Amino acid sequence: MSQQNSDWAAWIIEAKYEPSNEVAIEAIAKEMTSYFLSGEPQTTHFEWSVDSGRGQLILHERYATSQAGLAHIKAFSDRFAERFSALVAPQRVVVFGNPSQELLDVLSGMSPEILRYLAGFSR
Repeated sequence: MSQQNSDWAAWIIEAKYEPSNEVAIEAIAKEMTSYFLSGEPQTTHFEWSVDSGRGQLILHERYATSQAGLAHIKAFSDRFAERFSALVAPQRVVVFGNPSQELLDVLSGMSPEILRYLAGFSR
């Protein structure tokens, strides 16, 4: 399936956390995953990876449309942002795909790097 004309959007959040908070990180990761898996059918990727010894994590998120990304941000803000922000310190955010200007405006508070889609596919 070509991605050229779609408004799909994705981002990667690289963050730090205190290794002593590993249990809390795992708990919120599982809670968020369950919540978004069951309630957001247009969230196509929502993946956490950690290096517990160094207190690093990468969160990879991808949405079928920019509107789905916006809906996710709203749900995240309403339900998880306070706890997430208390545990995690984002270091770098990279946005890619074909996000709408509205989505980019919402994400601008995280000072993301923006990479525009060039070529490729997903299956």
